[in-house]
Amino acid sequence: MPTFTANSSDTPVPIGTGILDTNFGTDGYAYLSLSIGVHYDQLIVRAIRVLDDGRIIVAGDANHDDEFFNIIADVLLASFQPDGAPSMDFGVNGMTHVNVGATTTVTDMVVRANGDIVVSTPSNGLLPDPYNSDVLQSVVQFDATGNGPTSTVSFEYPSQVQPQGWPTSLLVDADDRILVAGFRLWDFNFPIPDSDHSVARLMRDTIFADDFEP
Repeated sequence: MPTFTANSSDTPVPIGTGILDTNFGTDGYAYLSLSIGVHYDQLIVRAIRVLDDGRIIVAGDANHDDEFFNIIADVLLASFQPDGAPSMDFGVNGMTHVNVGATTTVTDMVVRANGDIVVSTPSNGLLPDPYNSDVLQSVVQFDATGNGPTSTVSFEYPSQVQPQGWPTSLLVDADDRILVAGFRLWDFNFPIPDSDHSVARLMRDTIFADDFEP
């Protein structure tokens, strides 16, 4: 059976044992922590990417509350070095959290060739737009060091009922275009929702690619 060395005693360990890599972070773990909420903070990572240089980018939500227990949902971004240490040139101590709009929930993340970070989220409107009771499919871009947003777009699919759209997956194609897939609620005949698959393609310099058919 092939073996590899995974501890300081140089004792060979069989491949596939699932043991922690103790050379990563602290005893195999890397943590994110914030203390900005009045009563609580909740960090959730929903997407992870490993870059060519070994750095690890994660994205998710940084939820916290105010004195009246109102929930504030920020987009969470963080960068780790290959050994699990925070990337000190990213955000503040390797992490950033930004409020980009109302009722956001990060669903996926991609990293473009130039390092720009793009996340997808349903929202009730992105800043500086006001609250929108319809659920929009939103895409938000940050630069390679977590600054931003540098670009945002939201779109609402037609519906027989109050529009609800969720992006669930992102992809960067070979021409640096963003593909965002998800679903939109077309109709609702209680108790059965009628949801349709949705795909959109976004260009770097224009919102939609002219030759992409929905």
